[in-house]
Amino acid sequence: MFNAGPGQQASSDSGPLELIAQARAMAERRGAEEVLLTAAVNESHLLEGAGEHERAAEAARRATVSTDAQLLSRTSGSLLAINEAEPLFALGRWDEALTVAGGAMDRYLAPSPMHRALLQVITGSITLARGDLAAAAQNVLTARDALRSARYEDQHQLPLARLEILLALEKDGPAAALAATSQNLDRYDLSSSTPRYAWPVVAAGASVVLAAAGQAGVAHDERLRDGAAALTERLRTVAEKLGTFGPAQRAWQLAFAAADAHAACCLAAFPAALPAAWATAEDAGGVPSEPGALLQAWDEAAAAWAGLCEPYPQARALLDAAEAALARGDRDGAATRLQQAAPLAAGLGAPPLGEQIAIIARRARIRLADETPAGSGVGELGLTERELEVLRLVTAGQSNREIAAVLFISPKTASVHVSNILGKLHVTSRGEAAAKAHALRLFGPA
Repeated sequence: MFNAGPGQQASSDSGPLELIAQARAMAERRGAEEVLLTAAVNESHLLEGAGEHERAAEAARRATVSTDAQLLSRTSGSLLAINEAEPLFALGRWDEALTVAGGAMDRYLAPSPMHRALLQVITGSITLARGDLAAAAQNVLTARDALRSARYEDQHQLPLARLEILLALEKDGPAAALAATSQNLDRYDLSSSTPRYAWPVVAAGASVVLAAAGQAGVAHDERLRDGAAALTERLRTVAEKLGTFGPAQRAWQLAFAAADAHAACCLAAFPAALPAAWATAEDAGGVPSEPGALLQAWDEAAAAWAGLCEPYPQARALLDAAEAALARGDRDGAATRLQQAAPLAAGLGAPPLGEQIAIIARRARIRLADETPAGSGVGELGLTERELEVLRLVTAGQSNREIAAVLFISPKTASVHVSNILGKLHVTSRGEAAAKAHALRLFGPA
């Protein structure tokens, strides 16, 4: 373990894993079961750090199955459960991860506070990704309570910090998530923390900045923009000081870099939202260079996650890459990426991510597999798919500029669509159009 160094990771053919194998062989000859458990804990820990998720899960599972239940209960049982559930989560085998994590709480007597917290964090990460915000919030509270009097260790507190940040973003929005990220940066010195646990927090912070920068541009919110810009500088300072060891940490670094560059473009385009700025440039006959660079950055992140067999972050990176492709006018490239991302989200059972993918596809008029064509059932109104999407946004109370930002078109084009819609619906105002859409129940509950 010490030979693995500050990266806390080692691949299956490395020196540290060879030493662990030698220790295991010696322990087997002498019947030293507790040493065998220690070897399994260390092996699975280092393999998971290196992104070898299948091997990590198998090393933990093998020890759990072959060890006396009473010995597991009083020694390493809950830790082995964590070391099995964590790679299962990364691999997208979420139901299996939940079974392992839930079974550990029932099977092993009084797991340590640190172990209880980590089991809650793994569970909370899954419930959050599946859209159960109430359950995820309860997981956070339980984990936080377990760690209240525990000593600080990167591997215990930092995974919880990341979950707190992501929960704040999904539950309360970008402003709350900016505050949560800043609070965790104040609480923990990430620049001197173990990179294995610091990079995921930094990457989560960058995703918060990106969300805040995008919303600030649409809403012309200078306070939100300033908060995003300030947090950007703090995160960059941390990222510059962090080392990067192995492919898993490299994937987190690439995800951070892509989100950071994307947010920087949004902030530079303020007060106009970035997609609207790009769409306006496209209408004028020229597309800025930023979308091409962002497309490459997100593609590199997606490829890194694919290499690690981690479907959730891969799908998220593909979604962002698709937006970058649309921004440079590459609709076919966006379609390819969205069509790769959609089945990943569906296979995970992650409705929030799946809905985000579907929304971008609808706005760009991209058909996903097994998807019902947009606008079906309203053909008698004579609306095109694009006009139906514009009407959806008009009904939601959005202005032409806001519609342009959402649909990657110029405000002038949005205005033309609205005029055509009013004519086809035989109404004279946006309010009347929204009322008719409600009366016809075109879009369901608001």
